[in-house]
Amino acid sequence: MIFTAVFTNLLLGLGSTTAIWIPAMFLGGLFIPFINGSNQAIWQAKVPPDLQGRVFSSRRLIAWLTNPISPIIGGTTADYLLEPMMKSQSNGFARLMEPAFGSGPGSGMAVLIFLCGFGGILAGLSGYFVRWVRDAEDILPDHDATPVTNPDDQTKPDLIPNN
Repeated sequence: MIFTAVFTNLLLGLGSTTAIWIPAMFLGGLFIPFINGSNQAIWQAKVPPDLQGRVFSSRRLIAWLTNPISPIIGGTTADYLLEPMMKSQSNGFARLMEPAFGSGPGSGMAVLIFLCGFGGILAGLSGYFVRWVRDAEDILPDHDATPVTNPDDQTKPDLIPNN
């Protein structure tokens, strides 16, 4: 996640030509299969097969729930906050950001993309400092590591007592 944030968002925000944007997108996209593959392997090892459909669909719903919301928030922030702020030279934020992002059209969006990349780096680094995130693969038992008392007994236990 850190490499993707660095190569994609930071370079997209700082770059002003397609000669920078295309390699940035390519380099950022190289790491996504490794991130997704590792993540999916951990989930498949930890979740019992009979629950994987429900767990994975819930996980996908939560992850994709923000897809229609984030462009609205990002576009509104860029159009009504960052673009006007970058055009105005009277504030310290614009003077600080102007050497890297300029002050013309699109500079507010460039700042937003750059800040999202910085946020991605912080999110990735925070996983290294939070033990239960960093060691999740070791802390959680695999679904097939549960002890079996009688492997010959194929009946399911009666969970509802007959009274």
